[in-house]
Amino acid sequence: MSYTAKRNVIATTFTFEGNLFTLAWDVNARGDIVGVHGDNQANTVGAPVNPHGFLRTKDAEYRSLDVQGAISTQVFGINVVRDIVGAYTDATGTHGFVYRLRLDDRRDDEDERDDRDQ
Repeated sequence: MSYTAKRNVIATTFTFEGNLFTLAWDVNARGDIVGVHGDNQANTVGAPVNPHGFLRTKDAEYRSLDVQGAISTQVFGINVVRDIVGAYTDATGTHGFVYRLRLDDRRDDEDERDDRDQ
């Protein structure tokens, strides 16, 4: 891992527990991070083999995101209302998806209202 940061910038590193790789691909204004993780090696061109999507909330809570029946799931982006976009591969091919994350945590509902009011 390497990165270059200017002064007064905080870099946070993390790994999805028990996995060989974690790749963060997007962060929203709430501080939620999405990407892929996996417990196997990359193939010969460096792409992860059978990755799983993940969400890391601003409170550092992790959720693995897999489409049921998929061989692999990749999560590419998340917006402030937690619409998550990605792709999955199953026996019939590769498909895109949009998933609206709903959390039962009342605190998150209040945060979402606050975000819309700004």
